[in-house]
Amino acid sequence: MSVNSKIIACNWKSYLGVGESISLAKALAVHSKKHKMRQRIIVAPSCIALYKVGQLLRGTQILLCAQNVNVESNGAYTGAMSFDSLRETGCKYVILGHSEVRSGKSLGIAETDRIIADKLRTCLKEGINPILCIGETLSEKEAGLTMKVLRRQLITDLGALHDMDSNKIDLMIAYEPVWAISSNGPSKSPDPAEINDIIIKLKKLLSSEFGHKIAPDVKFLYGGSVDNLNISGYLGQSSVDGVLIGGMSTNKSKIIGVLGK
Repeated sequence: MSVNSKIIACNWKSYLGVGESISLAKALAVHSKKHKMRQRIIVAPSCIALYKVGQLLRGTQILLCAQNVNVESNGAYTGAMSFDSLRETGCKYVILGHSEVRSGKSLGIAETDRIIADKLRTCLKEGINPILCIGETLSEKEAGLTMKVLRRQLITDLGALHDMDSNKIDLMIAYEPVWAISSNGPSKSPDPAEINDIIIKLKKLLSSEFGHKIAPDVKFLYGGSVDNLNISGYLGQSSVDGVLIGGMSTNKSKIIGVLGK
């Protein structure tokens, strides 16, 4: 897979207000219509901006993503984002299991592997494609537990795959080591070759646990302090299918510069 054909997923988190999200979406839509981008571009605005951004991106090459979703399709769930609502916005993807959600930093309540697994199962049932985030903390890395943690998250969170046909799955897995995320203040970005080696191991684990029919179709992204200066190093790795970008993706000049022409 060449660099130009890889995936660039943009998680805007809560960095942008509605007006700022609209402004950035308009700029991306204009860029998309002027240039035939060969990458698969995905943007995940905040839930309050999701519908309007979705309207602006219709007819472009850019795909819409939600930052989270409720485990149930719809119903009496105050404050929750339902699958029916996501479909109405034109959403194709949803991020699950981000470290900020697993830790409780985003929602105030930490989501467990079991909750994430239930959401992923409903995603596959409802036709919304999941981008599952997995990753170890600094203390787990220093204790030599990286692959043990990733194995637990992968096997538990993807339990629903045992019941799925391979032709129904459009799944991405984002390896986001918690210690490498910019908001956690890493001293430096991880070496791209190190990330590539871990993703190679994850692909082998996925194949051994869920079979050769499913594993080849799953795309692996890297996320964690990805910016306009180091993105090419990660995208240049043979086993890295794309990147999940946080804060940098909210900077119009930087993200458009990364997308190129």
